[in-house]
Amino acid sequence: PSDRRHLYPFTNCTNCGPRFTIVKSVPYDRPATTMAGFKMCPDCLREYRDPLDRRFHAQPNACPVCGPAVTLAAGGKSYKGAAALERTAALLLSGRIGALQSLGGFHLACRADGGAAFWLLFPVYGLYGALAESSLKAAVSERCPAGDRAAALGLFQGAAGLLALVASLAAGWLWSRVSASAPFYLGAACAAAAACLLAGFPVRARSEN
Repeated sequence: PSDRRHLYPFTNCTNCGPRFTIVKSVPYDRPATTMAGFKMCPDCLREYRDPLDRRFHAQPNACPVCGPAVTLAAGGKSYKGAAALERTAALLLSGRIGALQSLGGFHLACRADGGAAFWLLFPVYGLYGALAESSLKAAVSERCPAGDRAAALGLFQGAAGLLALVASLAAGWLWSRVSASAPFYLGAACAAAAACLLAGFPVRARSEN
């Protein structure tokens, strides 16, 4: 309890801590990471510059004074620090679903002991994945010659991965600059636009001769 980082949720291992998820360019130095906006306090800076300290040149080095903080947006209210963690835990225990923004993006969380949120979230997400993946791949296959299907599916998967990266960056920007709800509105709008575009491309029967 006397440690200055006691209960700080963003303390990380200096050997296996975040790297790829925070780096923006090379070389891997703090100014080229997402930690660049967090100016180290004197204590953290002393650790960072000391070759004999285990946190020497640990780019994510931070503490409650100078590092990132936990925040929660729920029910039109904002919570910070320990209050955010306690409120999040209470909401999850009550059966709510949480969208957690981490260093690498978002993930959804809920109770995993058979509550209503569990049965709503995971089966629906699994059903969405099964329907979306098979439908999209079928749509690509039906619109190209049989001999080019492998290349077409490869290009499709590559484009989907790149667009997912762009979408993640856009969602993070909207979350931090607009509101916590903005990324979900963007997702809904993109889904509606995609549905309209797909409706304009009817599937045509094709002979395999």
